[in-house]
Amino acid sequence: MEQQSNWHGRWIWKAPSPRAGEGEHETVYFRRTFEVGSTGNCRLLARVSADSRYRLYLNGKSRRRRPLQGRSVHALFRVCRFIGHLVQGSNVLAAQVLHYAVSEPSASAPAVPHPSGGRNRVFIFDGSIQYDNGNETINLHSDENWRYSEDRQFVSSRRIGNALCRGPERVDGSLLPFRWQTAGFDDSGWKKAVVVSEVMMMNVRQLTPWTLTPRPIPDLRNSQRLRTGDAQDRGTKRARVSDVLA
Repeated sequence: MEQQSNWHGRWIWKAPSPRAGEGEHETVYFRRTFEVGSTGNCRLLARVSADSRYRLYLNGKSRRRRPLQGRSVHALFRVCRFIGHLVQGSNVLAAQVLHYAVSEPSASAPAVPHPSGGRNRVFIFDGSIQYDNGNETINLHSDENWRYSEDRQFVSSRRIGNALCRGPERVDGSLLPFRWQTAGFDDSGWKKAVVVSEVMMMNVRQLTPWTLTPRPIPDLRNSQRLRTGDAQDRGTKRARVSDVLA
């Protein structure tokens, strides 16, 4: 309990709506824009967690991702330190958060909670920009200053498949908010995030359903492996493979 009393971020999600149905997972995009006057001797320190998993971006680049949890009773968080990734002027933090709903019942198995997620959908970012001289701190904790948009491009079919093999998935790329992770993206049409809960109910000193616990093992390495050479577009333009796949 003492470990969670020093968190300033709040659990957030999209506006209240009917709970995700059985077998219906849900993805929400979050953004938080902020201004940095000087990038000299400054760093961004944060603790991040979500139910069920997330990918964190800073200024359009994927910086951190959280894989599946082993147990749903703990909300594992990791400490993030970003040095040299901020720019003078407009910056943006962005997060793609995927929540796993309860599984779909089938002829061979009943519906059960996903082992890596829960029935509650939440995301938390507890972080700030700090300067070495201690003169200024920019708080970026998750609250109503974050904006969100629901993912509508992905549809999972529940008509085909069973407990061992899921049905096909359909993706409509035209519904993806292109370059939503970048500072230049117009998020004026996005809604303000909704605070679901504090980390701790201070009036009764009671913990919320998400018990924040440090991740006990290091993350898997995430490196890019490319074939030797470049990708060629019909012999007229050459491009790096990483650009084609981005």
